[in-house]
Amino acid sequence: MNNDENLNAAAEAEAMPLLAIRGIAVFPEMIMNFDVERPLSVGSLNVSIAGGRKIFLVAQRDAAKERPDQDDLYEIGTVCVIRQFIRSKEGALRVMVEGQYRARLLGFAEQPDHIGAKVER
Repeated sequence: MNNDENLNAAAEAEAMPLLAIRGIAVFPEMIMNFDVERPLSVGSLNVSIAGGRKIFLVAQRDAAKERPDQDDLYEIGTVCVIRQFIRSKEGALRVMVEGQYRARLLGFAEQPDHIGAKVER
């Protein structure tokens, strides 16, 4: 990559909440329902719902790990839009997402209430 390509790639990077998914895969143009219970995952959904409903879904390498870090996640995931959600009394969420486009995980930042990501299309 030359300098112009590096600048364009950096300009195209987006920051958004990240949801690490276990045992499923979401692809562009796919609509999927699933339940979310982990506190950081629910937090990522809450941030997404409050700020435009975009979220980056990426699969975990080890489904048993409760608090994955960047090395526990695959590099490629899908940017999705939250189409619908239902909150349970216990704090879990039933969510419907629609895949928009594939993206690469560039950065990972665990916040107190959610996981943030920097991604590029």
